[in-house]
Amino acid sequence: MDSVYGDGAWFASALQNAGDMVIVVSTDTTILWGNRAVEDILGWKVDEMIGRSFVEVVHPDDLNRAAEVVALLADRAFERDVIRPALYRLRHADGSWMTIEVNSATVPSASGELLLICRFTGDLVFGAELMEAITRGAPFEEQVAITMELGSWRYPDEGHAIVYRGADGYVATAGPSVPVEVLDVDADLSVWRRAIELDQIVKIDDLRDRDARTGLISDAHAEAALAAGFVGCLAMPVEDPGYGDNAAILVWARPGGPTLTGHRYAVATMAQCLTLVLQQRAQLIQLEQMAYTDPLTGICSRRRFLEELDQADADWDECRHAVLYVDLDGFKQVNDRFGHTVGDQVLAVTAGRVAAVLPSGAVVGRLGGDEFGVLCPRGTSVGDVEKLAARIGEVIAEPIHHEFGETVIGGTVGWCIGDSGVSASKVLDLADRSLLDARAKRNRPAPSA
Repeated sequence: MDSVYGDGAWFASALQNAGDMVIVVSTDTTILWGNRAVEDILGWKVDEMIGRSFVEVVHPDDLNRAAEVVALLADRAFERDVIRPALYRLRHADGSWMTIEVNSATVPSASGELLLICRFTGDLVFGAELMEAITRGAPFEEQVAITMELGSWRYPDEGHAIVYRGADGYVATAGPSVPVEVLDVDADLSVWRRAIELDQIVKIDDLRDRDARTGLISDAHAEAALAAGFVGCLAMPVEDPGYGDNAAILVWARPGGPTLTGHRYAVATMAQCLTLVLQQRAQLIQLEQMAYTDPLTGICSRRRFLEELDQADADWDECRHAVLYVDLDGFKQVNDRFGHTVGDQVLAVTAGRVAAVLPSGAVVGRLGGDEFGVLCPRGTSVGDVEKLAARIGEVIAEPIHHEFGETVIGGTVGWCIGDSGVSASKVLDLADRSLLDARAKRNRPAPSA
């Protein structure tokens, strides 16, 4: 050992300049020594840490676990006398809590000192944050932001961004370290669009090389990136099953930073996590569609229609809601005569016909087996509702062709325009009552002569 390390100066220098945070703690938890990484990771000057109790910087909820590990180390309970990596929250100089990986801790020395080697391991920290965000149903944008941190924590001075489709279907970006003009989601030719189109990684090592960038990025887009201090870029497509159009991860490299090849591991980690986030969103979209869309007719489900009524109450101040209630006549006989397959076809065709004659902005939903509701647009007049009710009755009465021939059914339509301030749900109930009254009048025997 002496032949390698000499008087120990080389070894001490290596510890002092290591990227990991090295701390020596006494038996009473006093910090005796720390290397330069203490300031890099926790923001404390080393001399500010020395003499303090290590307990002061450990999160209260993690203290018991830390004390138990130290006690086990003292009893030499661990194989090879070294603990395995674990995450602890330590107080940063700015008062915030940082999750730090205690990568190893030696058994106490003969005089009781304990040496701790710690590091900020972003993959573990942000990976845990991402799992927590997914589990609690955090907003999609929050999950994307955490995914980006999985790649950017290593090289925060480089430009990282994710391009994806937002909830509204439009292209959105996440990338606070990249100027908007460099992301340029409207560019006709951008490196991320080419990556999506080619479905492969696109890499431009030197944006100043016009030949290298030809066909991959427009001159204007490249010049904007160069003006922002970037000299190269890499884009990786990531499949988005929810929208059928890939997302993309981008890295914009600065001079003096790692090569684009050096970013591959971080980008691959981001891609794995973004894939998980996108797949989970796609599943939620599918579940929402199943809950909000009637699977037989394709119109709003009862749940969605009632939510639309509630939303109308929230958005339409002092508006007089106009609602129609539609019930099919003779539908039970169709099922009894031709079976439920034909009955389902009749329902689907009828729903489609009703939806086709509605004015723009109207909402139609299936309320029950053969009952439908229509919420008319704001400002619909009595005359408009009367005409619409008549038109709906006409299209319902048109023959429906099926494998056994054709079927003609009828429909009864009730409607109501509520007074100002009456809830849309209440107006729906009044429209239902109007339907029952109309049916009762129609079925009432004619007076005898």
